[in-house]
Amino acid sequence: MSLLVQKFGGTSVGNLERIQAIARKIAITYQTGESLVIVVSAMSGETDRLLRLAYQISVKPHARELASLITQGEQTSINVLALCLHQLGIPAISLTGIQAAIITDDCHLNARIDKIHPQAIHAALSQKKVVIVAGFQGVTRDGDISSLGRGGSDTTAVALSAVLQARECQIYTDVAGIYSADPRLVATAYHLPRIALPLMLELASLGAKVLQLRAVELAGKYRVPLRVLSSFHEGAGTLIDYATEDSLESPVVVGLAHKIGLVKCSLTLISAKHIAYLLQLFARHAISVEHVSHHDTHVILYVAESAFNLLSELCHQACRDGQLQAWSSIGGLARLALVGQGVRSQLAIVQRFFTVLEAQNLVWHDFYSSELALSVLLSEELLAPTAQALHQAFFE
Repeated sequence: MSLLVQKFGGTSVGNLERIQAIARKIAITYQTGESLVIVVSAMSGETDRLLRLAYQISVKPHARELASLITQGEQTSINVLALCLHQLGIPAISLTGIQAAIITDDCHLNARIDKIHPQAIHAALSQKKVVIVAGFQGVTRDGDISSLGRGGSDTTAVALSAVLQARECQIYTDVAGIYSADPRLVATAYHLPRIALPLMLELASLGAKVLQLRAVELAGKYRVPLRVLSSFHEGAGTLIDYATEDSLESPVVVGLAHKIGLVKCSLTLISAKHIAYLLQLFARHAISVEHVSHHDTHVILYVAESAFNLLSELCHQACRDGQLQAWSSIGGLARLALVGQGVRSQLAIVQRFFTVLEAQNLVWHDFYSSELALSVLLSEELLAPTAQALHQAFFE
């Protein structure tokens, strides 16, 4: 049995007319004989509306109740899509995260999937039904509704693809696939018909927002072929897998990724041995650090603006506890990364990267590299011209 998992989210399910259009697309695929599992997100803006409602009540809503509230949008979507398919004469059944037996840990608002029991899905597929599963939601072992966090519907789709051994997981979005850069930042960015999964993982980790990072990690772990397509235009999209047609050791430069809203925090420790204490303090409060560098008693951290207020409180606490001598911060920063296979070990690529930066006559805050990326930290106002210059040098 050939099985496809298709995920529709965001603007793809923005209103009833778009859900009806998706239903017509699904009906065409169903009539080719494919078995279909469909994952949908909430209609556009619905999750944010529910969050605003909760925070009007409390500045710190109870996690269990909040998870149950913000996953209601997906339940509306699956029911509406099932009704639309019924109108087209397509047998369909909607399943919540509980009904689909997506078992998670007990972290209500950012849960991770432990396992999926697919019996209900298999039973519906054996009856030739289109199975519509609510993305973004699962159930804890205690029976509480849990949320998989922002972008969690992508993770739902990839996890189901792995468990059901789908031939492909197709993520439908409002763009035609993966591009060499964000077209909103670089007008000359072009569409990539195919990209190796490790490189997509690097792009996602460095800020590319087309796919949730957790979903790409999961696809890599279980070798799930991913395809990103447009909900609004026909086309093959971008296939993300492990295959490559390049020579064995040729460098492959695939694209630019960026992230804005970063804060640079420079810390001076009382003693170099206090670095472990400091990082443990940040980890205990679930602060996600974008990058860290350490030399003797000096530590530089980059964090998202959303985490800065808490980081500031913890640094003041560390100063009071005698673990931190001083600290300072600079906001309004962005990270821009050139992603490709073996870029650090190819000196010609590194040289060209710095030649572009020098030609822009800019001062950057930091530079770091991995085998898959060269990253520079710079002021947000310099992001667009620098991205355009790097794109021209490497991709045009």
